[in-house]
Order: sequence, then C-alpha cells, then structure tokens
Amino acid sequence: MRMRSNKELFWLTLLLISGILACNRDSSNDLSLTSKIPDQPPRLVLQTGHSGEVYDVVFSPDGKQFASSSEDRIIKLWDAATSLELRSLEGHTGAIKSIAFSPDGKLIASGSDDKTIKLWDVTTGTQLHSLEGHTFGVTSVAFSPDGKRIASGSSYDDRSVRL
Repeated sequence: MRMRSNKELFWLTLLLISGILACNRDSSNDLSLTSKIPDQPPRLVLQTGHSGEVYDVVFSPDGKQFASSSEDRIIKLWDAATSLELRSLEGHTGAIKSIAFSPDGKLIASGSDDKTIKLWDVTTGTQLHSLEGHTFGVTSVAFSPDGKRIASGSSYDDRSVRL
C-alpha cells in the first residue's frame, strides 16, 4: 500500500518491543504489519476487518498475536505470523477505546464508551466478566504486572482512575 501523505496515516503506531514489527492503521481503516528484520526487505500485510475507526492495537506478551479495537464495538484477534484473523470478540455496546493483554497473554481487558470494562478469554473469545463503575466512557485499561488487578481511566465528567 502506497501512502500519498503523512496525513493519510492514522495517529496510531505500535512497535513491538524490539522494533521488529510495526502495526499501523491508515485513513481507509486498513491495518498493516511491517517486518523490520535486519538484512531483509520489509513485508507489508494489510488487515481489513473493522467497519469503523481503529482506536487501539496491542501485541500479546509473546508477540504471536495482536488485537485491535474499534468504533464498531468489536475486538479482533490476529495471528502476527500469518496475518489471519483468529476471532472477533463482541459484547460492548459502545466504541472500544482501549485494550490490554494480561501478562500471561490469556486474557484481554477492554474499555468502552458504554462505561464498562470487559474481560475476555483469548483462547475461546468468551466474555468472562463485565465491570461497571465509571460514569462516562472508559478510555484506558491496563493490567498490573502480576495480572491480578486492572486499572482503568475515564474521560469527561468522570475523569477518574479505578482499580
């Protein structure tokens, strides 16, 4: 895919720990994975699957998968090696602004404009829990290093951080 200008490249760029992979989303809602392995030409793989803006992209701790969240209220899991979609996680009623893998890679937490945080089983795609408490949309989620707690942040009138 040829970019005509920097304005076409969406604001979201995520580099895998060592910079071997870069994941980008452009203005036409396509995701791309670019390999940056030394002494090898870059490989570009396009991922199209969301029907709305992509808000967050994160790699699993082992780097074998990545997940994307969108205004379409869906989380997509992708295989980082083959670029194939593995599954879709559906259950939010608002745009999903933030996602995070647990440190062991078995769970995904998602924060949404529907004011909830949901926990998902990565292997099955099953929603395990729905957490409420924010009075406005959830804009950020993060697991603690031991994976036992989730921190979340909210916007506008709520402006809170919760554990």
